[in-house]
Amino acid sequence: MKENAIVMTEETSKEKESLIKCTTTSGQVGLFTKSVGRRTDFVCRDEIVAANGGIHVIQTFLSEELSEEMQIRGRTARQGTSGSYSLVLCDKSLERFLITKAEIDDARKAGNFYPLLHAKRTEFFRLQFAESKKYVEYAASEHKLGEELIAALKVNNVNTVKKVLYDRNKGEEEKNLQK
Repeated sequence: MKENAIVMTEETSKEKESLIKCTTTSGQVGLFTKSVGRRTDFVCRDEIVAANGGIHVIQTFLSEELSEEMQIRGRTARQGTSGSYSLVLCDKSLERFLITKAEIDDARKAGNFYPLLHAKRTEFFRLQFAESKKYVEYAASEHKLGEELIAALKVNNVNTVKKVLYDRNKGEEEKNLQK
């Protein structure tokens, strides 16, 4: 049997259905980008693949959310069919989640590698959420200030316009002196 690799990216997504059908047959390997794999059902219609345990999905990145990872795992076995899943990661890619090489080595030795990944992912996104929340609060206050400026302009309230613009354009030294 001839083995082939099918690579699917956003550019090839027009042929998505036929490519997915091909990748779920024996002798085929499908490589999908994260965004193309979303909302995709990998249905095994090949007797050889089914007899050998079904479709096997290998995830090569740590999902940002556990729910995303569970969805990827679920691509392997649909409606009672067999399937399997592996998570294969490059140590370097885990730096994004602030996971050090030493932590990886220690977790592997202790046999708790996945709990480390999940804990670090959770902490990383908890911190990211806190930063995002600060930014949203800042953006909301900027929006409010912008609305006040527009309202002052509409009624020709020159004093308020001057004050807002003056306050916005103060240098750091002057702002620090006023504190």
